[in-house]
Amino acid sequence: ERLTCPTCACPSRGTRRGNLRKRCTAALRLETIFPKLRVLALTVGESTSMVASLFEIPFRWPPAPQSRPPLRQDKLQATVPTASMTIFALMVSLVCLFVLPTNGATRQLNFSNRTIYGVDSVDYTGMAVSSGDINGDGYPDVIIGANGGDGASNAVVDAGEVYVFFGGPSFSTLSFHASSLDGSNGFTIYGVNSGDSAGISVSSGDVNCDGYADVLIGASLGSGASNGAANTGEAYVVFGKASGWVASVQASSLDGRSGFTIYGVDSGDAAGNGVSRGDVNGDGCVDVLIGVYGGDGSSNSASNTGEVHVVFGKASGWTPSIEASSLDGSNGFTIYGVDSGDWAGRTVSSGDVNGDGYADVLIGVTYGNGPSNNAANTGEMYIVFGKASGWASTFQVSSLDGSNGFIVYGIGFRDNAGRSVSSGDINGDGYADVLMGMPKENPVTDTGEVYVLFGKASGWTASVQVAICRSSSLKSCTIYFVT
Repeated sequence: ERLTCPTCACPSRGTRRGNLRKRCTAALRLETIFPKLRVLALTVGESTSMVASLFEIPFRWPPAPQSRPPLRQDKLQATVPTASMTIFALMVSLVCLFVLPTNGATRQLNFSNRTIYGVDSVDYTGMAVSSGDINGDGYPDVIIGANGGDGASNAVVDAGEVYVFFGGPSFSTLSFHASSLDGSNGFTIYGVNSGDSAGISVSSGDVNCDGYADVLIGASLGSGASNGAANTGEAYVVFGKASGWVASVQASSLDGRSGFTIYGVDSGDAAGNGVSRGDVNGDGCVDVLIGVYGGDGSSNSASNTGEVHVVFGKASGWTPSIEASSLDGSNGFTIYGVDSGDWAGRTVSSGDVNGDGYADVLIGVTYGNGPSNNAANTGEMYIVFGKASGWASTFQVSSLDGSNGFIVYGIGFRDNAGRSVSSGDINGDGYADVLMGMPKENPVTDTGEVYVLFGKASGWTASVQVAICRSSSLKSCTIYFVT
């Protein structure tokens, strides 16, 4: 089985992607990108042959004559390999080392040792994932939610679990079964009560300002401090530390020194369906953001309007638990949605969209109905600007005016804009750009789209209408579409 290439009249031109080991991967994938790939393929082949010989791997270049005529020599002589072509060829040759036969055996890419496996049936391992340097060794650790986990002895049905795998130089050779976590390579966090669904959302951030990332866990079906309010929802914060980890941590054991629990307010709120972090008040400690999509507004008069609790981080003074109802502006605040059925807070994130040094709160509103409530389930997103002080116990989204934040409205009927939200400096200008998923947008039925709204320092209005942005050339209204 000699390495072959479609540029050399290989009969594998029409073969399926699964036969990549029988052909030149780079040439096949890139021949539509590089106009002179037929010539480039020779450079690739020569470099591949050189590297292969160093590893004593049988490889023949050029391949044996085929039925098609060879490349024209005048074209070959007209192209001199550049430095970038040489580097590219070397990279491709390293890839080819994994697809060439070795001593009669086929060497194939194998990433099975980088797959992380859950423990038991219906644990839903991977329901949520995140990362953060929990043990402070300089390597991000992998955080995995398994909201269907049944506790340490499978005795607490659907309590939920979270697995933390420590990163490090030997990460690729570790045992990647969650059942192998023993404190030295990571640990498991177990939920409290049956049906709590701990791990339905996860995140990380240094909430207590000690230099270690803390694990943030949503348990949206938790029933409050005394289990007296069904599906109120809870969130757990497990503090990071350098050492002293054991195989498992019980969320019920959090005592203010090892972490704490945040309890939702009302039955059915489902606090913790989404969790995130960001330094909203700019004091250097990460604040905890908790999505409460089942919240009913400030007076419980608008069913499933949705809310978000923001709990300010601090260096010390933590107690075993915090009631979200106690947030008063000094220790955090609650953001209330607008209309019944909007589900504000189903997803939450943060990012410094206006570049003032404070994290802004991003809130997905999956079932918002647009600026005039005339497009059912169009979807919306709220951006609440961070600031150092002046927070009251509550913030009404209806008060957003461009100076304190703004609303992004989706386009069409049942598009579900805001089903996922995130941020990142996509264009490298120093401002976090807003990403909003719209999974049911319909250029083709439910194809879906993702919008990227560029951040900027000023000039925000109370709302941004994606339908208007779509045809706008204004930088303040730049939207990318992925269809």
